[in-house]
Amino acid sequence: MFKLPGIRGQSTELRSKCVGKILSKIGKAAGVCVYVDPKDPARVKYASAHDLRRAFGERWAARIMPAQLKELMRHESIETTLRYSVETNAERTADACWDAFDRATSIAPTAPVVENSVPGACA
Repeated sequence: MFKLPGIRGQSTELRSKCVGKILSKIGKAAGVCVYVDPKDPARVKYASAHDLRRAFGERWAARIMPAQLKELMRHESIETTLRYSVETNAERTADACWDAFDRATSIAPTAPVVENSVPGACA
């Protein structure tokens, strides 16, 4: 999303890898864990540049059109953008639906519903 300042004798790719390594070290030092292997809890993945990129895409997917997100994410194909943003949004929507369902089913009715057979009669 931004141009790295010029360093003589280094290609952009090399500079990007250097920045990525620095961000990974920051993620580890800060203890920002993004994944723990369920089979081997000692294997922990800490936040990296790619995790920041993914978080950016997820947050903006709900705010802008896919074509705009494709440009911001610098995806070659709109299919790549749709695959990740739609999948993530679908999971987020499902989570929101289940949360709403759980809230609705945990609320007890305040008063029983009584049907009156005589119009205007009180229960």
